[in-house]
Amino acid sequence: MTVAARSAPAHVVRSYERVRATGFPQAHDFADNYTQNHLGKHKCLKRSARRPQHRGMRLRLFLLAVVLSQTACINVEDFGTYWDKAGTDRALAGTWRQVPASPEQTRAQGYGIGNTIHLTVKADAYEMVVRDGEGKRPDAPFYPVKTLDIGRYHFLFTGRTKGFIERYSISGRTLLICDQVGPWMVEFLRGRYPDARSVHKNKSEGEFLVIDTFDDEAFTILSNIPDDQEKYWDCDQKWERVD
Repeated sequence: MTVAARSAPAHVVRSYERVRATGFPQAHDFADNYTQNHLGKHKCLKRSARRPQHRGMRLRLFLLAVVLSQTACINVEDFGTYWDKAGTDRALAGTWRQVPASPEQTRAQGYGIGNTIHLTVKADAYEMVVRDGEGKRPDAPFYPVKTLDIGRYHFLFTGRTKGFIERYSISGRTLLICDQVGPWMVEFLRGRYPDARSVHKNKSEGEFLVIDTFDDEAFTILSNIPDDQEKYWDCDQKWERVD
């Protein structure tokens, strides 16, 4: 790694090195293409980034893009019968404000620090309203949103069909949201469940787990993923309760 690369935020460098070990391509052109076409467009990522104005910022954005390109929520085509088994964890109700999960996380480096999410029960599910640091609502509310305990983990289910899931945990007044680290998740699936049908690698660019129909097989696989935040889970979205 170059001297310039070592000057990037420590948590980004660590994640970059972890992804680099998978053999992911390392071209500077990727930073430009990814920023233009992907960063900020994934429906479960609440981060944004600006195009760099000088070499140092270009490198930092490249490293951040590499990390974000390998971390994502788990897309689900259809929640099947498990949608009706999911509920609404009342500990989530209310308003949460995003805060730095590490000293390096700032809005200037592409993190939504100061953004808020507000969850209210609507019928049998949550409605989630996301606002930016200025109180503006850039997107339509997320609805319906449910929760389900899967093994040792808690998950958010968003959208009954063509939705996604994210792992979460609450400790006191702090909420952590975790996304999959795609390449390691795919490696885990291939090693432990090579014949899995409902859960598989995505068919587009990158390497991520996706779920066709959420069934007993998907439940079992998710419950057995190791609780390793240095490898399988990227828990870098930290929120503090406001009300």
